[in-house]
Amino acid sequence: MLNFKLKLSGLILAILISTTFAAPSIAQNSFRFTIGTGKATDPTYAFGAAIVRLLSIKERKGLINFSVSVQTTSAPVSNINSVRSRTLDFGIVQSDIRSQAYKGTDQFANKGPYLKMRSLFSLPSNQAIIADQSVPKNIVYEIVKAVFENIETVKRMHPSLRSLTKQNMLQGLYAPLHSGAMKYYKEAGLK
Repeated sequence: MLNFKLKLSGLILAILISTTFAAPSIAQNSFRFTIGTGKATDPTYAFGAAIVRLLSIKERKGLINFSVSVQTTSAPVSNINSVRSRTLDFGIVQSDIRSQAYKGTDQFANKGPYLKMRSLFSLPSNQAIIADQSVPKNIVYEIVKAVFENIETVKRMHPSLRSLTKQNMLQGLYAPLHSGAMKYYKEAGLK
């Protein structure tokens, strides 16, 4: 009986080890993240939803499979605080709030400068997508590449996005570019 229990324990241990270390390759190339926007009636929600739709397109070519969602928030200050605390991966934030957070002024004076905030690209109405510098470079690279290489599709996703151009998406960022974004911009000849 003891011999049987030892063999069974060994078999269970072997199964646990093999399932733990032999995860499917798709899991290694998947990334789940959330974009903080504003309220559902806010233009930032439309921007976030457009990015989600683009990254969720099954035919989109890329090395990473994204599982993306939009989270409505009470707007820019909440998005910055949530990205800073890493409860959100990305946030859409207007320019003056990004500048205040990066410098640690006004409503961010008590928290100090958020020097790890990084920009990905700008959107209409002085909005931009931000992330913490800790978000992996390859993830940001793939997101920026997907948006920029499908800019015409993005522009058709919401009327307020029609004015986007690759050039105006690099203006007014107020925080350094994320290294993944910079990698794409250099490859594309935009920086």
